[in-house]
Amino acid sequence: MTGPSYWPPQPPPGAPPVSPPQFAPPPFAPPGGPGAVAWAPGLAAAPPALPARSPVDVGAVLRLVAAGLLLLAGTLTAIACFLTVLTIDFGAGDPPFEATAWSDGGERLPTPIRWGIPMAVVAAALVAGGVLLLVSRWSASLRGTGTAVAAAAVGGVVAVGWMLGGYVSDLGDAIRGIGVDPDVATEVESGGATVLVVVALWTALAALVPLVLAPVLDAVRARAAVGGAR
Repeated sequence: MTGPSYWPPQPPPGAPPVSPPQFAPPPFAPPGGPGAVAWAPGLAAAPPALPARSPVDVGAVLRLVAAGLLLLAGTLTAIACFLTVLTIDFGAGDPPFEATAWSDGGERLPTPIRWGIPMAVVAAALVAGGVLLLVSRWSASLRGTGTAVAAAAVGGVVAVGWMLGGYVSDLGDAIRGIGVDPDVATEVESGGATVLVVVALWTALAALVPLVLAPVLDAVRARAAVGGAR
């Protein structure tokens, strides 16, 4: 090795001086520490995510609908206990004959059946079934009992409605068949009790639709929950 040596190395004579290396400043740290959301000038921080909504319990909603229909049917049947079941209009200026669920208006054509007791029992069963279904919204253990009582009440109001409607219709046909006698009634009309019982019958039958669909949707919801847990 010849010639002088220098350390650190120097540029050859006549070369421009070399400036020391420049180091870039550290990046700007976002406020709030290392866990803060990335921030840039002019941009607002993203809002926190909202919690997910729980799915609607359709089975419970259907039971509430069925409970409301059963309570309505029970109320109509209870009111019908105090109204006229049938009215028979006599000829020759005689006063009309009226029969209620508990008594009739005379002894000329006494009604052989009293409907007050079965109508009261059916009304109580409809109300009880509706209340049990209503409470089962918060107590799942009552669902089976409420469904059983509701089904029995619907069957009862169908039987009472069939009995009332059939009796009034058959009595009217029988009286019209022997209408040649002026002392026999000429017209048989259904009273308010019969009309309300028929309306209650169809209302109770409508309650069966959500009552049958509710356990099916409960099973579908449970299966979906198990599948989502996997």
